[in-house]
Amino acid sequence: MPQATRPVRGKASAGGRGMARSGSVKRLARSNSSSRLRPGQKGGPKGKAKPKARAGGQGAENVRVAVRVRPPNESERGQPMCVTTEEGAPVIEVDTEGTVPPKAGPKGRTPNSGAAKSPIQRYTFDHVFPPGSGNDELYSALGPSLLDSTLSGYHSTLFAYGQTGSGKTYSVSGDHVSPGIIPRLNTELFERMDTMKDEKHEFLVTLSYLELYKDSLRDLLSPSSNTPLEIREHPKLGIFVNGLTELVVESASDVMSLAQQAAQLRQVGSTDMNAQSSRSHTVFSLKVQQRQTETVKDTETVSTLVSKLSLVDLAGSESVKKTGAAGDRFQEGVAINSALLALGNVIHALSEQARSKSRGRGPSQAAFIPYRNSKLTRLLQESLGGNARTTMLATVSPSRVQCQETLGTLGFARRAKIITNSVKKNEDESATVIASLREEIETLRAQLQGGAGQGQGEMDTSHAERMQRYMVALEHAKRQSWRQRQKQAASDRAERLAALTEAGLYDTVVTGIRDAAEIAAKDIAALTSELDRLKHTLSEARQAQADCERNLKEAQEGTGMGIKEATAALKKAKAKSAKAKAAVTDIAQRIRARRADKNAAGAFMKHDQEYRETVAQRERETVQKEHEQALREEEASLMQQDRPDVVSVAMYTTQELRHLQVNAQCRTLRHACKEREREVERLRDLVAKAEELVALRRRQIPLMEAAGARQGREERREELEREKERMRVAEAELQEEKERNASLASALREIGQEPQEGAEAAAIR
Repeated sequence: MPQATRPVRGKASAGGRGMARSGSVKRLARSNSSSRLRPGQKGGPKGKAKPKARAGGQGAENVRVAVRVRPPNESERGQPMCVTTEEGAPVIEVDTEGTVPPKAGPKGRTPNSGAAKSPIQRYTFDHVFPPGSGNDELYSALGPSLLDSTLSGYHSTLFAYGQTGSGKTYSVSGDHVSPGIIPRLNTELFERMDTMKDEKHEFLVTLSYLELYKDSLRDLLSPSSNTPLEIREHPKLGIFVNGLTELVVESASDVMSLAQQAAQLRQVGSTDMNAQSSRSHTVFSLKVQQRQTETVKDTETVSTLVSKLSLVDLAGSESVKKTGAAGDRFQEGVAINSALLALGNVIHALSEQARSKSRGRGPSQAAFIPYRNSKLTRLLQESLGGNARTTMLATVSPSRVQCQETLGTLGFARRAKIITNSVKKNEDESATVIASLREEIETLRAQLQGGAGQGQGEMDTSHAERMQRYMVALEHAKRQSWRQRQKQAASDRAERLAALTEAGLYDTVVTGIRDAAEIAAKDIAALTSELDRLKHTLSEARQAQADCERNLKEAQEGTGMGIKEATAALKKAKAKSAKAKAAVTDIAQRIRARRADKNAAGAFMKHDQEYRETVAQRERETVQKEHEQALREEEASLMQQDRPDVVSVAMYTTQELRHLQVNAQCRTLRHACKEREREVERLRDLVAKAEELVALRRRQIPLMEAAGARQGREERREELEREKERMRVAEAELQEEKERNASLASALREIGQEPQEGAEAAAIR
């Protein structure tokens, strides 16, 4: 098992290496005292830089780096460990004895090429979390500063980097037992906004979720969208992804609902090192727009701030020998390592640039930053060397088997710590940008029209391409405007659900959310029971503490046990009470997180019911329109035939016989007419029942059943069409009978006789 604290130096160890190790560590600490200086800092006795305030003003700021050591997994238990940490100090040490050094990085530099040659490698960062630390400690150290920056109008980024299976996704997203940074940030963000919100201070939050899989960008909120995603850059708008879905969210449950849906669609796979290995890089972004109205001397001024909070979960670097990847997994690993290599090159170039500046040298021509070598580095361009307050979370394994990868990760983190970003507060300039872009487009259009037909083909092409880029940027700026986002909120959600349905992914999302809701309900019940038990324990601990305080008071007055015994008992009771209180707080937080998950799932299921009812209503309207169209076509066809029956009535020898025959025919026709009318009514009832049955079955059948369900609907539609055809035949026969009856009645009037009941009776006699 790895030690959570730094071992005591000077004690003997196996082989007598304890003293030698202690001495080498002290020499290494002295030799590396200058390597821990920030750019521009002069060396001092302690060699420790004062951290800059991150929530205050703007200017140059270093990337903040935190390292988390995960506990050993089942395959590592019982094996030797190589990582130790110091209690209360952001220091991590790696025992590299017997370990092959990491491969040389860019320009031949290894992660520890500047350090003294010693088996103990010592690193100092802003935060170090030992194996026993939980997600609550991680969030307490990193989360508040991210929120402070975001709500102050600064872009903020947290990205997790490390070997596959080292705990990146667990730290960023967490699980139902211990929520990660994303759910905790989400909850606190909306709580803070609720306290800040009033009539003169408004907030608008939008969410986007992007996946980079095999060097292809994929929109996790609308994965079936036909709009290609392209990375664009504008001097005012910065780096943006054209075509990426951004949904307006109004609560923490909205965010978690969408995040849960997106998680169902992310690319994951199993390798020898991780059963649930992330096979892609993801960027989870919350854009916060806040508009504040101030009145000074009867003059109303509106100021708007725009900030983006990005949480990046990078896929882990992989070794094919250790992961056993083959086929698709091998191709995924190649793409992952290629993107991470490009990221390493960018961080190396930025760190070299920072070192040159700290030594008083200006940036040279060789200080080229290769952002364009990968889509991942383009997405992180603002976060690395740009306009953002960036925090890097490096996750490592404590096992000696993974020591080489751990050294590589720590060297990567050490270089990232040197990078300097140019941070500034971001005011919303959408209106200014839109006006500027429109002016540029009009200028280019005028130049194109003026240069047409003058042999300036290359210039015309250049102007046309520039105008196309400006138009894309203009459309993006329009979509980002406050009013436009509010108007499009409902339509964006509807389009997203329609896209999921069309791609056959909607039922997958629904099933995953429903299962998550059931698990959350069970967890809440179990945690509530545990909370009740812990509350009872806390009550007993507080009562015991009160008793100990009373005993101590009596001891001080000389009427009870000794003061020493009473003090020890009180100290023990206080520790027990504090432990019980911490347990109660932890369980309460977990219940709160699980309730948020359940509420998010409930909100989605409610929205899902509304969506299904909307789709069913649309299908009913479509069927009704098809039915009405078919009736109109049938009516037009009958009108075009225009074939009246010709009825000829023979003259009979006697008037009575004619009366008898006519009356008999009339009765027969009347009876036939009534039978036909009853048949038509019966058919109409059957058609109505069939339509009701079809509507009922459509409500019961899921919207996106497989081909069998669609075939069933086609069969029911054909059956309905057959019923309609029989009804049309019956109506035609009825019409013919009515026309025949009318012809007979006309014939009777022509002969000047009306059928009489008396004549019929006489004929019968």
